[in-house]
Amino acid sequence: MRAWHILISALFWGVPFFQSESLCAQTLHPQTSLEESTHTLSKEEETLVDLINRFRVSLGKSSLPVVRSLSFVARTHARDLVLNEPDTYERVENHFFSVCNVHSWSERSGTHPCCYRSNENSEANRECMYEKPRELSSYLGKGFEIIASFQPFRSVTSNGEERIEKLDRSTLQMSAEEAFRDWRESPGHLVLMANETLYQEDVDARTGRCTAYPIADFKTRDMEFKAIGVGIYRGASAAWFGKLPPKEGDLLYESPPFSLEVSSTEKRQARGEVSKRRILPPRGGEKCENPILPKSL
Repeated sequence: MRAWHILISALFWGVPFFQSESLCAQTLHPQTSLEESTHTLSKEEETLVDLINRFRVSLGKSSLPVVRSLSFVARTHARDLVLNEPDTYERVENHFFSVCNVHSWSERSGTHPCCYRSNENSEANRECMYEKPRELSSYLGKGFEIIASFQPFRSVTSNGEERIEKLDRSTLQMSAEEAFRDWRESPGHLVLMANETLYQEDVDARTGRCTAYPIADFKTRDMEFKAIGVGIYRGASAAWFGKLPPKEGDLLYESPPFSLEVSSTEKRQARGEVSKRRILPPRGGEKCENPILPKSL
């Protein structure tokens, strides 16, 4: 089953559902020093962080050390998403539009609840993401998240009639490969993993010229990430990036020694993928034949 993803910011891309009785509305344990200090990665989480780091190395970026604090935050959020469903949707006929997207946190998450609103570029949205590592863990810097989950519903056609069925994400299991594949195919996720910038093409109605402008919340090329944490819980996966290096006692393991094994073919494929996906087409549907690109491209 294909994982469903939403961009790391709700600049471009809107009815809660019941949970299974056995897992309904669970309160997550608040963070304690013991919980964080004993946190370790599962084999699948190790695979996920290695996929991300290998991708970075193929682009000429540094692989990132894996830290306990950000990994604790990542799994906590994946678990909150699966068990408490802070993401909500508005239904119009048989279509659903995100209201609070998957970057949201529930009242039972062990941290301040917040709605990360789709289609809204606001300080409230940024605080809903950036401040969570400091609220939940010993990590003192801001956090930048990408997250993927299975859809909480699906469309089913029977006897010529279409109906919507609820899916319980707690009964599903997302693999590292599924999460990583979805992130690579999503421009917003891709540029964050790659420490690149996302651009939006814009057509000047008067001159017809097309220019690519950097999108403010996606200027991650100007950042230097120094730590990563990942978490997988049943039908959801999350990765958190930070600009502060690991403090003493927070390091789970240094970047793995696979950088020398990245082939030239992998490098060409990764760089071509980033070059292709980091420029979004004009919002109005116009086509740019010869866009004027920033020198940084």
